[in-house]
Amino acid sequence: MTRSEENAVNTENTTHTTPLLEARGATRSLERSTLLVDIDLSVPEGEFLAVMGPSGCGKSPLLHTLSGLEDPTAGSVLWAGEDHSSLSQRARSRHRLLVADEPTGALDSAAGEEVMDALTEISARGTTIVLVTHDLDVARRADRIVNMADGRLSGELPSPPAA
Repeated sequence: MTRSEENAVNTENTTHTTPLLEARGATRSLERSTLLVDIDLSVPEGEFLAVMGPSGCGKSPLLHTLSGLEDPTAGSVLWAGEDHSSLSQRARSRHRLLVADEPTGALDSAAGEEVMDALTEISARGTTIVLVTHDLDVARRADRIVNMADGRLSGELPSPPAA
């Protein structure tokens, strides 16, 4: 099995079909470290995706790379089939995408529940959401959960039960 095959995450169990975001061999390196290693990931339009993993595993760099805040140093990230680095700000704003980095991390449980209720409602209206979290209860609110370790996608957790 190639490294790309090991890092690819299965998207067959999702009900969504059109990829809004797609990472193809995306790698993000700094001068002395590699934050993301050969990431292959497809996020269909309208999906609510949760990314889990320990601190320092690459969740935030993945979020920044998928959202276009940072470019991959190798590989590519596509938005609706187009390389995001070639899209104008206007073209990027047409996509219904919300990214959230630990949105409940510093909140008490009641406030965290309100945030997750709002995100769930936004997702139900068709907005694609990519959320990173350490909290499995938060991740279970998503359509799909992927796990990261050492800058790589390490697998997909079982789909949460339908609400």
